[in-house]
Amino acid sequence: MCIRDRLEEWGAALLEYRERLAGDIDIQETRYRGWLNIWSKWRARASGPEGQARWESFIADTRRDKQAEIEETRAQLARAAAGLGRAEVRRTESEADR
Repeated sequence: MCIRDRLEEWGAALLEYRERLAGDIDIQETRYRGWLNIWSKWRARASGPEGQARWESFIADTRRDKQAEIEETRAQLARAAAGLGRAEVRRTESEADR
């Protein structure tokens, strides 16, 4: 086998491997697409003060949003508990009327 044949064989093998890796990357990007934005912001924080500021702003905004969700959930639970309490009072009154 001459050098040219070997180079063509290796070139074909490398091309096949490249295509396989590209497919693997596509699968991973699809699998983690919800996290890519966060990862890119986290990675960019090392690019300098602007990247660090964007990361810190993102974290602060996320914390604020999550805190608002927590407060809303607490309010919903309180309303549900109050509703259950009223239902229990009505049930008890109904039983007493019998």
